[in-house]
Amino acid sequence: MSFNITNLETIVTSIWDSYLPFVEKSKIDPFNCFYHQSSGLHNEGNWHNSIMGIVYVKLYEQTKKEIYKQATIKLANSLFELNFDLTTKTFRMRTHSVYFDHSTASGYLFD
Repeated sequence: MSFNITNLETIVTSIWDSYLPFVEKSKIDPFNCFYHQSSGLHNEGNWHNSIMGIVYVKLYEQTKKEIYKQATIKLANSLFELNFDLTTKTFRMRTHSVYFDHSTASGYLFD
């Protein structure tokens, strides 16, 4: 599978740029901010985070830029800590964390 590295890096940078440091003290609106810098999470679903993890691995393989290797490690650790159930040895479907605010999400998604 072929992809344009420059375009992929632009997309990742844009997602990272959606992070607002002043929001770190409160919950993040998942419709306007797609990245939580200190945890490395992209919202709280396994799917979103797993796809971004694959993107990071591919970018690191192609560019050898340490930033993508570190992003992969941070994301994997946060995803494991938040969503992996050690008892059942499976990932939970979705686990709400203290990072994202879903109070307005339910009405938006189902209207």
